[in-house]
Amino acid sequence: MKINVGDKVIVHGRWNGDHISIVEKITPTGLIKVEGKTFYEDGTQRGGDAWSRVSITEVTPEALQKINDRATIQKAIQLCRNVTIKGIDIDTANKLIALLEGR
Repeated sequence: MKINVGDKVIVHGRWNGDHISIVEKITPTGLIKVEGKTFYEDGTQRGGDAWSRVSITEVTPEALQKINDRATIQKAIQLCRNVTIKGIDIDTANKLIALLEGR
């Protein structure tokens, strides 16, 4: 992986999903520091445990789009959870049905 301090990388976490972070430091031996964790040049984490291990990869346009798409979907889901149906009128109900049924 050809990265420098200050470059963006994708952090692949088991529990938190993928997100963008910044390279904090590269040691003289080539170890990469991101979010206080240490990674080898191939992006695998040094140390850690099997349950919380993460890895890093270089940012690509495709991977960045996937992360942004996932964030948009999560936002839509959260907004749906927060919708209050009290006082909804028939026109709004019909529009929601059409939207949710894909019409």
